[in-house]
Amino acid sequence: LALKICGMAKREGVGAIVIGLPRIIAGMDASLREEILSVARELEKACKLPVILQDETLTTKIAQKHSAKNVDAAAAALILQSFLDRKNRVL
Repeated sequence: LALKICGMAKREGVGAIVIGLPRIIAGMDASLREEILSVARELEKACKLPVILQDETLTTKIAQKHSAKNVDAAAAALILQSFLDRKNRVL
């Protein structure tokens, strides 16, 4: 999977990979977070690109409210928009 993602990133001229990372909340299985961190390290090594971890708290719930179709894609767009907003914030 990492090589496929790296290939797509290279073809598209991607400068970094943004991955949603859930916060640990009460009752959450922390193994999902650890798996995401492991995938992020693998992608960073394989693709030789920065991998940015972006908080994804509530993105699926927000996406469900605004998009009956393609909730995963809508949540991914929210994660990316959140990253871009944070990156471009002028203080």
